[in-house]
Amino acid sequence: MPTKPGSIEQVLGSALQLYKSSFARMLPLALIAAFAAVIERVYALFYMAPEQMDPLSPDPRYLGVVLATLIIDLLAWGALWALADFAARGERMHSLRALGIGIRALPMMTASTLLFIASMFVGFILLIVPGVILSVSFFLYGPIIILERRGVSESLLESFRLVQGNWWHTAIVQTFGFGGMLLTAGAFLWLLDLLVAALALAGHSVQVIEIAAAAAVAIVTTPFSIALMLEIYRDLKLRRLQTPGPV
Repeated sequence: MPTKPGSIEQVLGSALQLYKSSFARMLPLALIAAFAAVIERVYALFYMAPEQMDPLSPDPRYLGVVLATLIIDLLAWGALWALADFAARGERMHSLRALGIGIRALPMMTASTLLFIASMFVGFILLIVPGVILSVSFFLYGPIIILERRGVSESLLESFRLVQGNWWHTAIVQTFGFGGMLLTAGAFLWLLDLLVAALALAGHSVQVIEIAAAAAVAIVTTPFSIALMLEIYRDLKLRRLQTPGPV
């Protein structure tokens, strides 16, 4: 674990190191996130007609599936933050214990996420810039709920306080970390599309491959996202200790 604030490169390096060292331990819980990705795609591919995918008139049942997917994801992410925190400290936590922590924190995680989404929506409706500012300032509410046992509003406000004064540093780490992850996942899916086209596959074969690809991407990217957010959280905590701001 870092003992002093790091540069952008150091924070990204710490996240990658934590990801590589704890991936095997995070894998069972990452499968839950993969399941969430699969159920949404299965419903969309097999139970929705093309006209029902119109964002202006969505299928109400599909909205229910999206909400269920969100809840399953939050459960997995909460458990993964707890497990990865132990891994960063050189300690071990059983997946079932981490899952229990995720279940206990699920109501607060769900409420905070809905509030986070609402604040970003309002910010982007008013102007794009406020939405971007809020998305960076509030995005650490999850680790704060899990690691500090804060409440709904407390976690969002603590995230804002941590990012305050380090907004650009945090935004750049997010951009390079998540951007690199998304580019890698995009390249994988692009190559998969080329393979499907070369093999002239069609129908259900393509759909099954798409579902499997979504699961594989979730399994690989979710643990990295967890590690990156934990390292950003720790870095901002260290910066806060060096330059304490108003409480």
